[in-house]
Amino acid sequence: MFKVKWTEYISFFVILVIGIYSLYISRTDLAYFDNVLSVQNGLLEWFTFVGLCLISFGYFYRRRVLAKFRDSKFLLMLVAQGVFYVICALEEVSWGQRIFDWNSPEMFRDINSVLLETNFQNWLIARGVSHESWNLFLRVILFIYLFAIPISYLKVEKAKQFIDKFALPVPKATHIISFMILLVITLFIPSDNKVQFAEFCLTWVLTALTLEPFNRGMFSRRSLVR
Repeated sequence: MFKVKWTEYISFFVILVIGIYSLYISRTDLAYFDNVLSVQNGLLEWFTFVGLCLISFGYFYRRRVLAKFRDSKFLLMLVAQGVFYVICALEEVSWGQRIFDWNSPEMFRDINSVLLETNFQNWLIARGVSHESWNLFLRVILFIYLFAIPISYLKVEKAKQFIDKFALPVPKATHIISFMILLVITLFIPSDNKVQFAEFCLTWVLTALTLEPFNRGMFSRRSLVR
C-alpha cells in the first residue's frame, strides 16, 4: 500500500513543484494568484487539464495492450473510464469555449439570466442545483472512492472480485495520505479560488493512482499467463 513506483514520482513531482509555487504565491502575492495562477485559463487549470488527459490516455493505452488478455466487460470499462476523463478534461476548459470564443446555448442561462460557460456544472446551476449541493455530491463520491473502495477491496472478497472485474483502480495508502496532506495545505491558501488548487491536486493524485493502483496486476500484461 505504501510502495511508490517511478511513474508515481512524476505525478508527485508535478504536485510538489506547482503546489509549493502556488502556495508561496498565494501567501506573498494574492492578486497574482487570483488573477493569473488560479483564474480561468490559468496555470492551475491547464495543469489540471493535462493531468486529466494523461489519465484518459492511460485507460485507452491499457485497453489496447490488454485486448488479447481481458474479457470484453473489462475492456469496455477501460474505454468507459477513458471517455469519462476525456469529458472531465473538456469540462475543465469549458469544451474549448474560451479558446474558440463561442457563445453558450440558452440552456446555460441561470435564474438571474446570466449566460454561464458551457460545462455540466453550469448546466446544473442553470437548472436550479446549488453549488453547495453539487460540491457535496462530489465529496461523497470522492470519499467513497478514496476510503470505502480500498477498505472493501482488502476486507471483502466479493467486493474485490467486483472491483477487479470492472477495471476500477484501487487507491494505495500513499495516494490517500498525499491527498489528505494537500487538502490541509489548501486551507492555508487565503483565496476564494483555492478550489482550483484543490482540483489540480486531486487530478494529479488521480494520475498517480491510475498509473500505479494497488491492484496494478489487473492492468499489467506481466501478471497474465500468455
